[in-house]
Amino acid sequence: MDGRSTNALTTLCSTVAQRAIAILHEVQLLIEPLGSGLDKLEALLELNTSLEELKLQASQLDASLAASTVSMAAHDAFKQHLTNCDGTMAVLYKQILRLQADNIELINSEFLAVYDRTVKANSQLLTGFLQVVAAGNAQQQEASLNLLRSGGIITQVERASEASTAQKSILLDPIESSSATGSGSSSNPPPAQPASAVAQPPPYTAEVEPPSSSSSSPEPAKLSWGQSLKNSFKALAVAFKPKPEPFVSALCQAATIGDIQQIAGFLTQGANINGRNENNKTALQCAILNDQEDASRLLLASGASISGSGWSDIPPLFLAASVGSLNTAKMLIEKGASIDEKTEWGESYFVGVVTSGNMEGIRFLLKQGCSAKTENISGEAVIVKAVQGKNMKLVELLLEFGASLTSTDLSGRSLLAVALDKKDHEMAELLLKMDAKPNDSTVYGNPLLADEISNRRIKTAKLLLDWGADPNTTNWYSQPVLLIAIRDSKMSQEDKLDIVRHLLAKGAKGNVCDSSTEASAIRFAMESGLPELVSLLLRHGAKTTDQMSNGDSLLKYAIDQGRRDLVETLLLYGADPDYTPAKNGIKPVKPLVQALVKQDFEMICLLKEAGADTNTPEVRDVAKALGKAEVYEALGIRHMPPPGDGSPPYYSMATKIN
Repeated sequence: MDGRSTNALTTLCSTVAQRAIAILHEVQLLIEPLGSGLDKLEALLELNTSLEELKLQASQLDASLAASTVSMAAHDAFKQHLTNCDGTMAVLYKQILRLQADNIELINSEFLAVYDRTVKANSQLLTGFLQVVAAGNAQQQEASLNLLRSGGIITQVERASEASTAQKSILLDPIESSSATGSGSSSNPPPAQPASAVAQPPPYTAEVEPPSSSSSSPEPAKLSWGQSLKNSFKALAVAFKPKPEPFVSALCQAATIGDIQQIAGFLTQGANINGRNENNKTALQCAILNDQEDASRLLLASGASISGSGWSDIPPLFLAASVGSLNTAKMLIEKGASIDEKTEWGESYFVGVVTSGNMEGIRFLLKQGCSAKTENISGEAVIVKAVQGKNMKLVELLLEFGASLTSTDLSGRSLLAVALDKKDHEMAELLLKMDAKPNDSTVYGNPLLADEISNRRIKTAKLLLDWGADPNTTNWYSQPVLLIAIRDSKMSQEDKLDIVRHLLAKGAKGNVCDSSTEASAIRFAMESGLPELVSLLLRHGAKTTDQMSNGDSLLKYAIDQGRRDLVETLLLYGADPDYTPAKNGIKPVKPLVQALVKQDFEMICLLKEAGADTNTPEVRDVAKALGKAEVYEALGIRHMPPPGDGSPPYYSMATKIN
């Protein structure tokens, strides 16, 4: 396919998915302590549902693009709309960061509704892009893209994006909010704005602008774009940085080092056991992160929260496992901690532990009964992420505890296909040793062996053959893999000989033909000019009587090219030096006659030694026409005849031979 690399597109897809995940996380942290019942929270939950769908579609498109090539038109369209989607998500994320528990009532419902429609429209668009990628060749992809355009979804996305751009702030102005609720009585003035709200940065807009004149302190007259952006981030950091309660920081420090006496003392003095330090960590989290088993035990006995508003993070057991705090994890199991806990969205917390990559923690939970077949919220088994991350030890561990070797990623690729796509030879070998199927196919139905050879990944192609891949398999165009290798002009000679040798050694047939032209493999080997390649095919069933595209015999082609090495190879494997295939009613030229006309004395001697008939009329006539002693000597004719009065019968034929 005449297309472009999808690397830039997969990066954009990944970025969109990660932004969606980040927003989901921030919203979850916000709404968990507040419970339910508020209309504004219902709007946030609706937005979350849309974001989950966008994340799923972006992830699926990422996986599909990674295994595909797209047409230039599709590439440009994808890039434009994915970039716009990424920009929209970036704006939404920064606006969501402005939300706090004390300003929930000021949420702009219209803002949420507009962005919800924009997110949903982009999800539908990415679904359409998936269909374009799966359409096939460039022409089919562009037809699918045109169909998508005519369906109106792209127009819908553009209009939704324009509407979201017009929304300036996720928070209403406090005065406007009071007016909207009819709060205008002089006896009930609006409450003072909290200090944290005063410290908030101005609403985010598409263009970074200097702070407004209503800011508490004047800004310099001119700010560079970078300085303005830097100031905005600083303002965000100040606004959202936790302010520890009295004794909380000290309590967390004591928990970190496991000082039981100090912990007890701070609790006696009234320190909030569920308070958070400047790093937004509770004392129990600090103890768990440093595997302070006794400190964790004391804090739990003293009422430290492990769920709800006092925790709002990964449960203690899974936190301990994810950082390898096994002593604390064992204590928590003894106290009845459940290994089956899930997030609000239904994903097992074990998924997060596997993502952490802490082998000891993962092994501990597997021994406690967590399933190695656990799937994330998208339905992808944890072993898939381990293969994608090239984590050999983790894959071995999960397989040891029963992970399914038939697991697939979101696009339907097998674990072996994922490993091969990552060019991970060691991972592929591990999976094959564990009985992965070497004759499996890509998500588009192309055999893995054909895909590896087409992509010139010779090392992994040989690995598949060593583990039983069919050497006579064909790609989706019915082209034998042997011919894929031989005809690849960009494959190095060394790699070409290596993979052809391996294919033939594993049982590939040397006499296969091109699926479209029916030309034999030996013809393409001759055109490659590699005697060893020709020799390999002749040893494995190729015929010396095959013809070149113009109907010439293999020998005549080699003579035309002046390739003594090819001639010697053909003669070594029994090529008839006098073989002349019929050419559409035209009298064929014998190899010896061609050598005579070219006056290639080495070729003449080779053919004569191989048994070429030197007594045929055409040979004699061409020799006589040339009238050279060297020619007669090469033919073994002792006496050169006197020149005749006229041209010999075959002279005109000889002089026309190129």
